Amino acid sequence: MSCLKKRMINRKKVQKKKQKKRQKKKMKKKNSHLFFTLSSFFFPLIIYLKTMAPTTSFWDCGEFIACSVTLGVPHPPGTPLFLLLGNVFSQIPIFSDIGARVNFISPIASAFSVMFLYLIIIHLIKRIIGEKQENSDYTKKIKIAEYSGFIAAVTFAFTDSQWFNAVESEVYALSTLLTSMVVWLILKWDTISFNKDSIKYIIIISYVMGLSIGIHLLNLLAIPCIIFIIYYNARLSNTKYENIYKIIIDTLKVSAISLVIFATIYIGIIKGIPKLSASIDQIMNPLWFPIICYIFIFACCCYYISNQTLINHSNRHRQSITIIICLFMILIGYSTYSTIFIRASQHPSINENNPDSSESFLYYMEREQYGSWSILDRKSTLQRQENMNWKRYTNDRDNPSGSEVLSFVWNYQIKEMYLRYFAWQFIGRGDFDWNVQNKDGTIIKKIEGINWTRYIIPFAFILGLVGFFYHFRNDYFRAISILSLFLATGILIILYLNQYDPQPRERDYSYVGSFFAFSIWIGIGVFALIDKITNQLKDHLASNITSVGLALLLLIAMPINMLAKDYNSHDRSGNFVAWDYAYNLLNSCEPNSILFTNGDNDTFPLWYIQEVENIRKDVRVVNLSLLNTPWYIKQLKNEYKTLPINLEDSSIESLDPLVGTAFALQKWTSEWDRLNSGLNNYFMEQYNQRYNILNHGIPVEWGPVDAVIDYNGHKIDFQLRPTFSNYLKVQDIMVLELIDDMPIDRPVYFAVTVSPGHRLGLDSYLEMEGLVYKFTPEKNIDNSMYPRLNINQITKNITQTIDMNTIIKTGEDYTNLRSKQEGIYRYRNLNNEEIFFSHNIERLVQNYRSSFLQIAIELISDVSKYPEVNNILIQMENYFPIDVIKIAHPDVQIQVGNLFNAVGNMDMFNKYMIHASNRNDLDIQQSYTVGQLLLENSNDTKLAVNHFYDMLIQYSDVFEIYQSLSLAYIKNDQIDAAIKLIEDWILLYPKDSKAIEWLNLIKNQS
Repeated sequence: MSCLKKRMINRKKVQKKKQKKRQKKKMKKKNSHLFFTLSSFFFPLIIYLKTMAPTTSFWDCGEFIACSVTLGVPHPPGTPLFLLLGNVFSQIPIFSDIGARVNFISPIASAFSVMFLYLIIIHLIKRIIGEKQENSDYTKKIKIAEYSGFIAAVTFAFTDSQWFNAVESEVYALSTLLTSMVVWLILKWDTISFNKDSIKYIIIISYVMGLSIGIHLLNLLAIPCIIFIIYYNARLSNTKYENIYKIIIDTLKVSAISLVIFATIYIGIIKGIPKLSASIDQIMNPLWFPIICYIFIFACCCYYISNQTLINHSNRHRQSITIIICLFMILIGYSTYSTIFIRASQHPSINENNPDSSESFLYYMEREQYGSWSILDRKSTLQRQENMNWKRYTNDRDNPSGSEVLSFVWNYQIKEMYLRYFAWQFIGRGDFDWNVQNKDGTIIKKIEGINWTRYIIPFAFILGLVGFFYHFRNDYFRAISILSLFLATGILIILYLNQYDPQPRERDYSYVGSFFAFSIWIGIGVFALIDKITNQLKDHLASNITSVGLALLLLIAMPINMLAKDYNSHDRSGNFVAWDYAYNLLNSCEPNSILFTNGDNDTFPLWYIQEVENIRKDVRVVNLSLLNTPWYIKQLKNEYKTLPINLEDSSIESLDPLVGTAFALQKWTSEWDRLNSGLNNYFMEQYNQRYNILNHGIPVEWGPVDAVIDYNGHKIDFQLRPTFSNYLKVQDIMVLELIDDMPIDRPVYFAVTVSPGHRLGLDSYLEMEGLVYKFTPEKNIDNSMYPRLNINQITKNITQTIDMNTIIKTGEDYTNLRSKQEGIYRYRNLNNEEIFFSHNIERLVQNYRSSFLQIAIELISDVSKYPEVNNILIQMENYFPIDVIKIAHPDVQIQVGNLFNAVGNMDMFNKYMIHASNRNDLDIQQSYTVGQLLLENSNDTKLAVNHFYDMLIQYSDVFEIYQSLSLAYIKNDQIDAAIKLIEDWILLYPKDSKAIEWLNLIKNQS
């Protein structure tokens, strides 16, 4: 009996030991998975934080931060959830700069999206591996899956567009996070769909979808992926597919279902509720009806769900209840839009479209401010007025052929606006530019292309393709779900937007969802590669070592390599350009000024430092683009009482180019009486009816005409001409109206980025004072049609302040600092070679350089001013060294070199010409000019020799280059080289009399 007990005890001990071992293995597995999960979050987060912008950036960032802090209303269709989160983050004192606090949202969101990508890859690979097994082979495959998921996730983290979105205050980082979250949730549901409580994942997905509407509508494009997973999960659990035709039919069926669900949410909820509200707001109080309508729908959903839950218990009814609950959760998420409506009614300082009524809220949600476009009609897009590069595709804009329209769609919309961006992520963003040229070969511009060797070998692209095919081969139905996400967030966006050429900026940030989907296949591709190689090894230890070694190699070859190559170009940690530009622009203006600005980059950073930093709020910024809209004009009139607009609200509402042009001609010219009388006589003779502008427009050309406005008792005479076909834009009429009504104590300025056409022929009354033109009542004495220079004022403005700690916050601060005659502008880090500056910033810095150059050009005609010219040019070079921020336009660089040459500064002349010689965007004429300047003026003759020799390689059939190179050889005492060069040309072209004559001349002189 005792022996039996001992055996029983020993057996229990053995079992306990085995159980402990199994538990240890499980713990190791869990620890390993937890380590990679946390690493995929914290590793990118650290990098994102190190490279995050320290304050506001250009484009929409300034607007979003300002609206977050003030809970304002941004541009349509609004981002209420982002604003609520931004407002919370703006109050957390993690950074001293409030802009940086709101920026902090993006690194966190982006790091979480990388983590979810890791989890998604692990899930999909596990589905490929199959059921869980207690053996070493399964354990090995899980380890490889973890390596693969981590490598792919971190690779995605350092792709160009994901990293770009991760370091600034934009909605796209949060949008990617929510997309990754719903994909992970639906895959989680797919794993436990047989459990009774699995439906909670579908309900959570619906809620997240509803919330995502308050970030960006891009998240709705994940719907096909979700529906594919749900459909195939139900289909495969009941029956198996017998042939490919049934798969194709089901794929089309699921696509149709996805489209219906998308339409239900987008048309039925997002647009449907505002439309329902607007259609009956005359019955109810228009201010509160949208909220009442929302509460009513909410209550109906609650009643139906509770009623059906109590009465019915069948599967069919459970499904219908689930659908209602999901719609209900979407409505709850969508309710964040109530903040837009509520805040608009409280009239915040930024209140775009003023959506405080049902009608204006509908206008806001439908983005009517931006006009409409056809999704399917590519021909009309090619013919649009904004499509300035139409000569790339056709010679006849009015009647392009079908093949020319297809060329536009392929070469621009797909190839340039998507495939190029896709290649930037996984192949390499180009150091090699693409030449954009017309059909006749004329180069329009150069754009960033693709660099196939940027990462030595594009492993990410190759392994992504491997993963794509491997996924379809081993798990077709989930592969097609990921494919639907890839296409919906990529090519389908392109087809939907139907973009014209050119766009104001690169649009790669919009397609990160597509790049996210492709990164899933990178992870699967890495798994396929490592698994294939290690399967060839029979030894368990060798297999494990090989898998770890391959994982480390791929980690270095992909994410680490990408991190090292692209760190500098994505590092914004020292970039204060947007903040400084806004500060400098506002502090170019006297107290209580009116400043007309042009586009987003002139306006949004100014909104930021005015609304968030409370800097120069005495300056009224008037955006010309928004000045075309009645809501903006009425805000300027009614909410800023000090801004004089002597128009009734009803007149503002009816103001359009047609009525406005007649108003302008009647008020400021003598042309309208003559024009109206002539048209009236013509219509009476021809049609026996009086002329009516509303019915007939202005059917004859009328400009330019002499016009006069009154500016504080001063008669401002100028030439008024149409700016929009045969009409004036509303913004033009309002600019003239504001100047006409402006009191003497409100100076008027135009930002230098406002085009001459938008300055309405008033240039002879403008003075350049740095980043602004000041409107004055004095006309140019020499009747010049160009703005004159106020050299004293420009010099005060553009000289950098000596006290970076003193911020000009008020008009009084401005006046006090001016009296000390200190510099005003700030150029932080623009001379720091460790900071990366994009092409957009290079173009913007040209606005700064322009002020220095204008002074130099003005003074260069006076020899006694040469030292002053040299000093101003040296000052410019110190602030913006050409080695740090290249000059955007080659002609300007050549001009600066010429100026240095004129004042005798040959060291700087050589520097600028050498730099120009090394540019890759010179055309043949510009390159020849650089060579000639080096040949004629440089004290180093080798520079001219080297330049023309390089030109000879590129333009080997141009005799003038041979001739100039031979002159350079002669000047460098290389007579024999000059003779041989021309003899080589004559061997190719023996009948060239000009070359023969030139050769004889060289020999005679030698």
